[in-house]
Amino acid sequence: TSGLNVRNNVDYLMGVCVDIPGLAAYIPFRHKERNVDKQWLSPLVSILKEKPLIWHNRKFDFHSFATIGVDPLEFKGPQYCTLLIASLINEELYSKELDALAKLYLGKTKYEKEQVHKLAQAVGYANVPPELYKDYGSQDATLTRALRDKLWPELVSQELEAVYWETESPFNDLLFQLERRGVGTFPSFCEEKVERGNGRMATIHRDLRGVNPASPKDLGQFLINELGLPVVAHTKSCEQCTKYKRPVGSHSGPVSFNKAAMEEYDEMLEGQHNPSARMILEYRGWQKAVSSLYLPMLEKVGPDGFIRTEFKQHGTVTGRLSAANPNLQQIPRGSIKVWNGDAKSAFVSGRPEYKLIGWDYSQIELRLAAAYGQEAVLLTEFESPEADPFRVLAPIIFGEFTPETRQDTKTFVYANLYGAGLDKIAATLGRSRDSVEPLYRNYQNGIPGI
Repeated sequence: TSGLNVRNNVDYLMGVCVDIPGLAAYIPFRHKERNVDKQWLSPLVSILKEKPLIWHNRKFDFHSFATIGVDPLEFKGPQYCTLLIASLINEELYSKELDALAKLYLGKTKYEKEQVHKLAQAVGYANVPPELYKDYGSQDATLTRALRDKLWPELVSQELEAVYWETESPFNDLLFQLERRGVGTFPSFCEEKVERGNGRMATIHRDLRGVNPASPKDLGQFLINELGLPVVAHTKSCEQCTKYKRPVGSHSGPVSFNKAAMEEYDEMLEGQHNPSARMILEYRGWQKAVSSLYLPMLEKVGPDGFIRTEFKQHGTVTGRLSAANPNLQQIPRGSIKVWNGDAKSAFVSGRPEYKLIGWDYSQIELRLAAAYGQEAVLLTEFESPEADPFRVLAPIIFGEFTPETRQDTKTFVYANLYGAGLDKIAATLGRSRDSVEPLYRNYQNGIPGI
């Protein structure tokens, strides 16, 4: 392809890599020159419609074919995708890219293509002569066939054949259609958010006087030394953590401020009433919203004003979908947060005859916990269509129900369900550990099933 953004028709298919028994080739159709005559595209497609086909990352190639007017859903033969096959066999593979799988399972490395890529970066992929694509393009197809031949017997031996044909393969078709449709965007909203966010971050940086909230070192010292928040993680160099598996709170070590740690500190900052803490929280909120939501919404949008995220069947070890380019699974729920509380306004149906509808489960985690623990007080409450579990839990934990104790109860219960200890809960609520201990006893005694 001319690039990776084929979902939005920004990039397009330039040629087809094929491997049939005894012959591998690259067929160029849309280079600047020296292409195969397009009259041969139709016969090629007619053959593909009837044959068993083997792909690597089939959904991407489907999008590629769609850019030259071919409907790949008309390919009716069995569709093997070595990326999905590898993921089913071992969901914990470090990489499921063709290069990595060929090296792992076949002991082969892909054709050296750095020369081609360097030339393409200089003149554009469409301007690279087809002859330079021939060797590594045809080898891609050869490796894909060899991978299928290697991996399919393993998939069958794990009794996953039905899972592949009945679930994964048709779901891949559905995701292709979902991605092709896309969702409409509201560019002026995103532009205003980017401008406002950059302005607020500059102001906060100035007002904090000496603390650079974009610097992990500065931020770490402020969180630990100024706000007195607990250390939540040590770096990989901490022998006590890595070798002896000792809890972070049981020893000193080099403090980590990686992404996971910072997400925990963000939760703790929510409970802090220190003005500097509130500024840090706002800065980090704008930083994430601008870099991972509003800017990608502007940069990844297609010429038709629609944005098409990439849904990955193979992106998690649990089997759920993940999304990328951009990640539209991380749109936050509505809130009063100025940086992302109205983020859903960035989306429109984009089609006059359609409306966008959003829905969500109601307190699904707590419902599951109540069912698992057979906790009568919650199960009774959940029988009501207007159920509010925190209305009944607040008096149990805090002794009274108010709007403030309801929110604190929600924070307390979910933090506990997700494994937080007393120090983490205290920091998240902005309270001392001593004041949280009796609340924790109330919680344990009040709903022992959970």
